[in-house]
Amino acid sequence: MPNYDTREAVAVLGRARGAMYPHSFFAARAKAALELRAAVIDAARRAGFAVVTDATGQEVIQPNESASAVVWLEASHDGIRIGISDNGQRFAVSSAPLEFDAGRGMWVGVEEDHYLSPIPGEPILRRSAVAVVADAIVTAMSGKA
Repeated sequence: MPNYDTREAVAVLGRARGAMYPHSFFAARAKAALELRAAVIDAARRAGFAVVTDATGQEVIQPNESASAVVWLEASHDGIRIGISDNGQRFAVSSAPLEFDAGRGMWVGVEEDHYLSPIPGEPILRRSAVAVVADAIVTAMSGKA
């Protein structure tokens, strides 16, 4: 029997199933969003940003020690929302442009990844969800930090 490449078919069918039966992925989407949030927080720490715990017990990213504004990330089955909290006042800034990849059980960027070099014979990769959220954080911080 021939060995067919099924990666794209799994992605196509997974997106279709997610669109037709979104409720069947709520738990997986929410779990993946929490994992993504943790990965973004870790990346912010490794990049040298302060990560502090706010009054609600959530870890938030502090652009610098003197900033009163912090960046918060809200994870849900819809992905990640990014916002700014300044002196206790919390407001949403944006949602990261992500899509749930049901075949891989994780969030991916909706854009193609031009940071990584294409590998001949391999599918074109989507942007890393962590990088997409990082871009949205930088945009949010540029308005308040």
